[in-house]
Amino acid sequence: MAIPEVKMLGAGQVFVTAGGNNLLRLETAKKLGADMVFNTRGEGEKIPKIIKDATDEVGVNVLLEMAGNIYALKHGLESLTYGGRVSLLGVNTVVG
Repeated sequence: MAIPEVKMLGAGQVFVTAGGNNLLRLETAKKLGADMVFNTRGEGEKIPKIIKDATDEVGVNVLLEMAGNIYALKHGLESLTYGGRVSLLGVNTVVG
């Protein structure tokens, strides 16, 4: 997790999502300084709205998608401000 690094570089708020039953990742994110953590299994489609509300409808300036999960990317893009930056650090390969 890059939470301490992005905080050190000046991130105002850090939002972290983790899928399924990965409670350890969510707990670790909170301990490392994440402002809000989300379990995608329980909150899923609500996450972009919650993030927009927390940022006064602006959204996030930077999205770091590290899981390679298509839903994480979808929710991240929906949470991004207009003109925001995206780094895809996890890549999903769909075969079919």
